[in-house]
This record gives sequence, C-alpha cells and structure tokens, in this order.
Amino acid sequence: EQDPEAVKPSLGLIHDFYRRSGQRELVRAVEKRYEDLQDTLRLAWEERQSVQLNDTFLPHALGQREAAALCRQLETHAEVTRAYLVRKEVAFYTRKPFFVLIVEAGLGLSGTEDQQLVDRLAEKLRLPGHTLIFTPRGAFAAVARVIQLEPWTVLYERPRPGKMTAAA
Repeated sequence: EQDPEAVKPSLGLIHDFYRRSGQRELVRAVEKRYEDLQDTLRLAWEERQSVQLNDTFLPHALGQREAAALCRQLETHAEVTRAYLVRKEVAFYTRKPFFVLIVEAGLGLSGTEDQQLVDRLAEKLRLPGHTLIFTPRGAFAAVARVIQLEPWTVLYERPRPGKMTAAA
C-alpha cells in the first residue's frame, strides 16, 4: 500500500507460489488482484498526466531542507525569475505526491525556449514523487494564473540586481 511499485513483483511471487503448490482458487484471487492493480495504476498514471482548473491544489508540504535544495537547483538556471510549487490532490496513491511546478522566465523567451527550459528542469530537478513542470504561457496558462494568485504558492524568487535583501 505504501509503495505501488512493490506490489507487482510481490503479486508475481505469490502467484508463482500458489501455482506451484496447486492452489487454484488462490491463483485466481491473485490474478484478480493483479488486474485490479493494473486498473488502479492506469488511473493513477492518468491523473498525474495533466492539471485542470477544477483540480484541487495544496501546499507542497516539502520540508525546509527539501525546499531550500530545490531553490538552490533553481538558482543555477539564470533565466528562472520565479517559481511556484503546489501538490495536486490525487485520488490514487496519495502518499506518492504529484507536484506542479510553474516557472517564470525572464522576458523575451519564445515558446520553444520556454519548452527547452522546462525540459532542462525536468531532467535536473529532483522532487519526491511525480512532477509536472510548465511555464505560465501555453496550454496551462489558465491553471498557472489560478495557482499564481495564491501567495503561499511562491517557492522561489530571484533577487533583482541592485535590490537590497533583508540579510544585507
């Protein structure tokens, strides 16, 4: 229940044991459970492929160290000026979070450059769970606007040159 990826191989082992020991009823029960698992995995995968306006977004719930590490990773991408992070409320495998990361880039990036930035971030950033990354332009613009309205969603903001920080 805590690790969906562990269920498939476990069911395979149990199935083999019951089959070798001639316990046909239990073999059928394991096969039924495997079919149910396949359906659940498909539904979990589908709900993690996109976001919509009617989805519920929650605080990211990362620890302070994890959030700071993510901010340090974002700092290495000079074009990222601000980032918003939330978790999408999911129905399947709720212990495996689905993060939504919106990154704003400096002015003047084309749609292609936006996508290249998203691709680089998707390759480099590490979060515990599945993450959908996008910019506030394009197919998810309306969802981005909804998330950006909430001040608690801001994860990272690049300091402006010449702007004094509280630590200075």
